[in-house]
Amino acid sequence: MPQRPAPKFELVARCVDIPMSKVQDLFDMMDRSRDVSFATFARRTNWQPVASRLGCAVGSQKGLHLKDDYHVGYKRSTWRGHPCYYLDHSRIEHIFVAPDHPDFH
Repeated sequence: MPQRPAPKFELVARCVDIPMSKVQDLFDMMDRSRDVSFATFARRTNWQPVASRLGCAVGSQKGLHLKDDYHVGYKRSTWRGHPCYYLDHSRIEHIFVAPDHPDFH
């Protein structure tokens, strides 16, 4: 029986939306982060809706694509004890977690 691919990580928060009570979680996530390539980030996350909201082209659309935007970095880390990925767009972290993460619901 073929193995199903892991579900894509989904956007759960942006740093600007995090309440003060969770700011230390944000700092911990950034302290533990490691760079990843756009290819890894794209494979593991549902990034297209965020790219569209940031004004980037998606797929065959003409314009600036997220992977070509020098203001963007891609990271993996943990968010509140669980694996996460995040993109740093002009110093705003967009945090993606697995759909079974407690904060996702």
